[in-house]
Amino acid sequence: SPSGAVSGATAYALGASWLAELGVVLDAGLVISLVLFFELIGGPLQSISAGAPVLWFIVALPLPFVAVGAIGTPPKAGPWLWIVFGWWLLAGWLAVTLMWSPSPDYGWQKLGGLVVRGIIPATYVGILASRRGISWPVVLWCGAAYAMSTILFGHDSAIVPGRVSVLAGSAIWTARAAALVVVVAAFAGGSLLLRFPVIGLSAWAMMLAQSRGPMLSLLAAVALAGVFHGISGLSTTGARRPLLRTVALGGAALTILLVVLFGDGTLLGGRTASLQGLAGDANALARIDYAGQAVALFIANPVVGAGFGSFA
Repeated sequence: SPSGAVSGATAYALGASWLAELGVVLDAGLVISLVLFFELIGGPLQSISAGAPVLWFIVALPLPFVAVGAIGTPPKAGPWLWIVFGWWLLAGWLAVTLMWSPSPDYGWQKLGGLVVRGIIPATYVGILASRRGISWPVVLWCGAAYAMSTILFGHDSAIVPGRVSVLAGSAIWTARAAALVVVVAAFAGGSLLLRFPVIGLSAWAMMLAQSRGPMLSLLAAVALAGVFHGISGLSTTGARRPLLRTVALGGAALTILLVVLFGDGTLLGGRTASLQGLAGDANALARIDYAGQAVALFIANPVVGAGFGSFA
């Protein structure tokens, strides 16, 4: 209702001013962690949200802190705000394409999810990072807690038995979040005493989730990032030690993934072993077919696209 909106806006304004008086600062790494590891608090929030979509907490919880960060310190030169500007341009273009999409309702649903769980949090990160940077160890510590929660308290999904997820989360999302933590641990810098254990814990969580897409994507991402990081390190004076650390961490991540993806599958009940024989995997073949249909849809509508949500 209008009165509820005014009350909420007033409460947020008062909260932001109170945080400013206390000098409370929100690190951009905490916003990243809130998005990646939301399942850890999503279940309890669902029980107190009175039916409201819990994903809106991703937008609401950091807002007063971001307001303080935006007001208190001028932005530094950097790419963060430009990246955020590009994401909003993409969201605007996707919204425009809904006008000629044959499935606009589905498109709005997907666009809403992208904005709430992706673009608005990215805006928060851009505002905070352009002023104070990102403390990647914060992401690593939260990622370690997420991996340990998956290992110790994860449960089989009723939809996909044998694949572990956190609380009411998706096994696919669990694997994606763990894969991103491995990338951060391998390349973002920080203490090796933290980074190596986090790589191991996150890789273990990925094994339990048994989602092959994030595993393969991580394999490619670590390889490409390692090559790029190595080339840039070779061209920098005095970069020998960081280069060796990068090679060691990237090698650890690649070794774990190669064992998981191309081993005999005994660690995971044989599911990932099907990567060695895709001809007998109906799920993998269906995804290849979906990819071919998506390419065909693009070829048929190369200029303006078929409209967001048309490939439902």
